[in-house]
Amino acid sequence: QMTDVAIDRHGVLYGVTFDRLYVCNPTTAQCFNLGTLPGSYNGLSWIPAGLIEPDKDTLIGITNPGGWFQLTVKNGMVSAKQLGSYGASYSSAGDAFSIQGVGTFAAVNKVGVNSTVIVSIDPTNGKVTGELAVTQGYSSVYGLAGWEGLILAFDSSGQVIKVDPVTKQVTNLGNKGVGWWGAGVGTILPQ
Repeated sequence: QMTDVAIDRHGVLYGVTFDRLYVCNPTTAQCFNLGTLPGSYNGLSWIPAGLIEPDKDTLIGITNPGGWFQLTVKNGMVSAKQLGSYGASYSSAGDAFSIQGVGTFAAVNKVGVNSTVIVSIDPTNGKVTGELAVTQGYSSVYGLAGWEGLILAFDSSGQVIKVDPVTKQVTNLGNKGVGWWGAGVGTILPQ
């Protein structure tokens, strides 16, 4: 059961299950197992070069409790190094994204809140640095992406939600008839 996907700047598609990392063919959806991961993962994202690694993007796996892990693939095998976590009040709702020059954002569950919270993240350690919006009524935002200055949240019920990070306004864009489990966006947006 694939819980999230991430696309690198060269178009290579990676997928994560609760306990394994895969590289996938985006045309055929055939996936190749890169190895077992410690913990239980529901999020995957790339962090732009210069934030963690000086000259290359960094693959991040996010565990259900909110652990932030640097995933390294070498000789066809994966290793995981924990960099930090969201913090004591937060766990992973299921996705994060990071775009060069825009920022790093995540969908999280917060203790005492019945809806998914969209937050800004320190990409070097995964710590929540600010709350942008609460997606009132949506508690299963499992996909998150950024585009043209907006955050798009994808709920497992089929809803697509737009979040303006400046005004913090949350707008329902309608039900698309599919349950979302993940979303992917590159670390650099096309110009």
